[in-house]
Amino acid sequence: MSSTVFFAAWLQERVRSARKFRLRNSVRAVHEYKVNHGPRWSYAKVSIAAQPADEFAFSSAGAWNSEAERAEYEPFVLDAIALSLLDWPSGVVVGIRVHLENALVDEVNSNGNAFHRVTLQAMNEILDRDAHFAYNAEPIA
Repeated sequence: MSSTVFFAAWLQERVRSARKFRLRNSVRAVHEYKVNHGPRWSYAKVSIAAQPADEFAFSSAGAWNSEAERAEYEPFVLDAIALSLLDWPSGVVVGIRVHLENALVDEVNSNGNAFHRVTLQAMNEILDRDAHFAYNAEPIA
């Protein structure tokens, strides 16, 4: 079995067998990541809106200034969103509609890691994960 097939099977089983949660309240989070790592800065800024939904949905219409930016950085955004939803302390969050409203790119200092980190920060605010208490998610019956 190839690693891709194995991972897809693992992911499907993880979601199927886990306790499922839905976002409780609509939330909008804006976060900026600006860190100096030696000679270069690392920069990204995102605005994310999330609403309760019956199943997971993602959109980013109008968020990026160009198709090149979307192609380069959106996979890092999606990875961070998936990590946040799958790493829920007592299950997985599947009842959420996530819309990337705006993504600010600096031509020199933006990179994939910055977009991953800033998206994790925004998703933590949306899910209100301080101290791993499920404040903004409720179990799906």
